[in-house]
Amino acid sequence: MIRGLRLYQMMEGVTRFRELTARVVSPADVWRYLTPIDPDGEPARRVLDNFEQNLREMAALADHSGAAAVVIPPLTNLKDWPPLVSALGKDLSPQARAKWETFWREGQEKESSGDEAGALEAYREAAEIDNRHADLCWRIGQLLLKNGNPREAKQWLIRARDRDWVISRAPSAILEATRSAVRGTKTILVENMPDKDPEIWVPGGDEIYDNVHPTFEGNWLLAAACFPHVARLLAGSDTSVSPEPPDRETVRSRLALTPTVEAEHCDAVTKKMILWGGGPLQKVIAGIARRKQSLEEQARLMDGDPVQALMEAWQEHPDDYWLGTRLVWSLFNSGRLEESRAVLQKLVSAHPARRGVQRAKLQLELPRLDARSRKDALLAFLRRFPDDGQGWELLARHCLDSEDHAGATQYARRALREDPTLNGARVLLARALEQSGQVPDALHTAAEALTLDPDDTAALELVDRITGNYTAEEKSAFWGEIVRKNPGCWPARLRELQALRDCGRDKPEAWLRLLDYARTCGPRAWPAQYEASRALNRDVEEQLEILASAIRWNPDDFCPYDEADRALNTDLPRRIQFWESLAGEVSACRIWFHLGRARETEANLSAAADAYRKAAFGCPDDPAMLASLGLPGL
Repeated sequence: MIRGLRLYQMMEGVTRFRELTARVVSPADVWRYLTPIDPDGEPARRVLDNFEQNLREMAALADHSGAAAVVIPPLTNLKDWPPLVSALGKDLSPQARAKWETFWREGQEKESSGDEAGALEAYREAAEIDNRHADLCWRIGQLLLKNGNPREAKQWLIRARDRDWVISRAPSAILEATRSAVRGTKTILVENMPDKDPEIWVPGGDEIYDNVHPTFEGNWLLAAACFPHVARLLAGSDTSVSPEPPDRETVRSRLALTPTVEAEHCDAVTKKMILWGGGPLQKVIAGIARRKQSLEEQARLMDGDPVQALMEAWQEHPDDYWLGTRLVWSLFNSGRLEESRAVLQKLVSAHPARRGVQRAKLQLELPRLDARSRKDALLAFLRRFPDDGQGWELLARHCLDSEDHAGATQYARRALREDPTLNGARVLLARALEQSGQVPDALHTAAEALTLDPDDTAALELVDRITGNYTAEEKSAFWGEIVRKNPGCWPARLRELQALRDCGRDKPEAWLRLLDYARTCGPRAWPAQYEASRALNRDVEEQLEILASAIRWNPDDFCPYDEADRALNTDLPRRIQFWESLAGEVSACRIWFHLGRARETEANLSAAADAYRKAAFGCPDDPAMLASLGLPGL
């Protein structure tokens, strides 16, 4: 992953040290590592070896280029982030396993009844038999924390992290590999946080939102740990320079980090966490929700405008590129386009070598240009920044829109050569190949895009369209190959099973495995959850909850709405109850629209009209919503 960073590419470019062997990690690797793997197995060892080699090469690059490098391991949430997948040791005998499970159930029962001492005793008995079960280690650590024993608790919580079959936090082996990689180099390794006893301090939700993303407090700790080293390096031989670190409020003001902005951070983290699924993470999500609520209350009391705070901070520090780019997009997203362009123009003048701001300026200008001028502007940008993958992707998109399939193919390939992580360019390439008649190549490219990012709906739609005329046998073989390349690709798992069902070769246990896996993926995988629950003849209420979760997650996806209406087609009272319940939870015009249709079917025209009005009010530009007000029945 490190080698995908611009920092790495810059260091590589300024040094003669070119023997780079570690493999660049792609998005598919990230999803693959979120698929459960044995922490003692060969895949985990490959992760570790690749990480260490990456970091070792970066340290060597720093030494050869004369740069001073500071390495600080990531904070990991030991206190609040639970292990996601646990397993007993494979070498455990059946008798020992049965005895372990007896103590495990006893501990769970006692913990549920409030007998924490009894639960801890039972869990310890289980750990004597096998302490490789991550959830067992987690529960012991949590109980020890509650009982005021943070020293021992931390050891158990560390073990829970290390034994988790989903590598969502840096385990001890990664931390040791970090030490090993920088040993013997000039790199400075910073491990301890200021004012924190490493023996008893257990990082949690106060410092880290989810598993590894720091809050302001967490970032403050990291910065405070690095500050003396960076200050010393910058001072060089001038020993008279001894800067004092700023206080927290000064930093917040300097960064325009208002409570509103921090609340937005909570939202962003929660949306990413939902991708992991619910289950054991519900407490973490609830903790972030409480933090967001507190921040929003602070924002109301302060009655401040976050965009104005950002504007004031930038006016005080007009050379700050980071503040300026934040302000540009904040103004743009607030509809203040002219102000956004004015700030952008100043940034462009102040930072002529910054490709990001130059590209942003170009993107704002493109809609105003005709097709020929648009291409000329893109080519002029790329002559200046020839290694900008996103720029080549923009040019490829322009060519595709202009039906220049050869140009789109050429430029999309160039974009991927500059930046292999640009999956949008990969999908553009597939579309260009399809439209130029190179269907097999298009399918291969689209399948590669889907393998890299299972949530890429454009890639999925393209693959579905091309394979639409395949036989069931051909589909099962095609999708099965994608699953083998990326077991975390739930759309491929779903389509493989659907094809096997059409062949009469699907099995209930396969659908059950798909259902269990799709649940770990959260509501984004609702199609797989819903189809599997139907194939297994699960209760209608279970199916409705899957659809409700999908609507809560993405109210703009019309598919779960239609599926809910179909599922409740013969049960009008339950259908009305379903939509009324969701209307009380989620602000979405489609919910009111479907409630209106249900009320109209019931012949309750006044209630239908009221629901339709609310739908139209929520989506005034949606033709379907507006048309609903003029239905003949009303």
